[in-house]
Amino acid sequence: MEHNEQAFSQEKNASPAIVTDLQQMRRKSRDVTAGDKPAELADILFRMLKEYRAQGLPAVQIGRRLRLFVVNNEPGTPVCLVNPLITKFKDRVVAVEGCLSLPAPEGSPGAYLMVAVPRPRRITIEGLNQYLKPVRYRLEGIMARRACHEFDHINGKLIIDYLEEEDD
Repeated sequence: MEHNEQAFSQEKNASPAIVTDLQQMRRKSRDVTAGDKPAELADILFRMLKEYRAQGLPAVQIGRRLRLFVVNNEPGTPVCLVNPLITKFKDRVVAVEGCLSLPAPEGSPGAYLMVAVPRPRRITIEGLNQYLKPVRYRLEGIMARRACHEFDHINGKLIIDYLEEEDD
């Protein structure tokens, strides 16, 4: 009996797999409600940020089609945004980004497809935290880029979509 409880505990604490199915990643996420248990979901994503050494993670990347993501706030504590909206943005800059859902071709373990993506240098983003309390962040530089990347994910957009925009 003790062995089964231990196995259940390990399974319960195991991190979900990162979604690499592009069709699933392109689906828009729905708004989060209290019944979705956003604090529990945020805890899983915070843990996975460390495990994967990621800069951010949206719920959709672990198979939950919800408007929720977390981003590293170095050197501070990572933050969670629920049902976010970018209300202001300023100054575009192009930089190269990677994505956990876009691994590099086989034979390149741990590598990810890299794409030059234009993003605002500064944004104001509003929404809720994982406890469903209102938050507003004014972000610049890498933090603005991270938030925009994850915001794209919850809206069904991937960095490779910027390649198609270049071709137009």
